[in-house]
Parts: sequence; structure tokens; C-alpha cells
Amino acid sequence: MRNIMAHIPTKGKKSFAAKLKQIWLQPDKDSALKYARMFMDEHEEHYPKAIETLESGLEDSLQYFQFKQIDSRRISSANMIELLNLRNPPQNKCGRGLPRHGFLHPPGDQLPD
Repeated sequence: MRNIMAHIPTKGKKSFAAKLKQIWLQPDKDSALKYARMFMDEHEEHYPKAIETLESGLEDSLQYFQFKQIDSRRISSANMIELLNLRNPPQNKCGRGLPRHGFLHPPGDQLPD
């Protein structure tokens, strides 16, 4: 999507991006392709380079529709901060807060289950 948005002027990026995202939010591949064609027809005159970029990568970006529905509870983040916050959420002033020195717990401390 960044490659497409690189060809859009700053003034129109917000509305263009909102409509563009709808392609990948469609329930199935056929409706995504149909919406993409309609989107490309609507914007081809004003943003030809962006639409050309979208056309060249559209089929590749819709490949995830071939897979079964993924259970969102099984998807985990590779972002270390998010993982730390999931395992040990930050506490308020009265509770135990995040350490200052970058360690999750002092050595020998037990992790809560």
C-alpha cells in the first residue's frame, strides 16, 4: 500500500487511503476484485501512476483469500514491547510498575502465571 500511496499528493491521501483499504476488507476475493476494478475506474484519471502500481500488485496482495479463516486469538505479535505488555501489563502507581533498567524482573523473581 505504501508503494501506491507514494503517488498520491498529501492533500488527498487520507480519503484515498480509506477507500483503498476497503479492497482488502472485502469478505472474499471476488468482491475484492470487483471493488478494486470500481476503485481503479474511479481514480485512474486523477492518479494514473498509483492505479498502475495497484494493478501490478493486486493479484499478489489478494492471495491470502486462498487460506482458511485465521483465528485472531492465535495470531501473536513479534513486537517485543507488545509481548512484554501482554505478559506483564503496566501497573498503576500503587502496583508494581515496569522496571527502570530494562529488565522485566530482577534475577530470581518468579513470573506470575
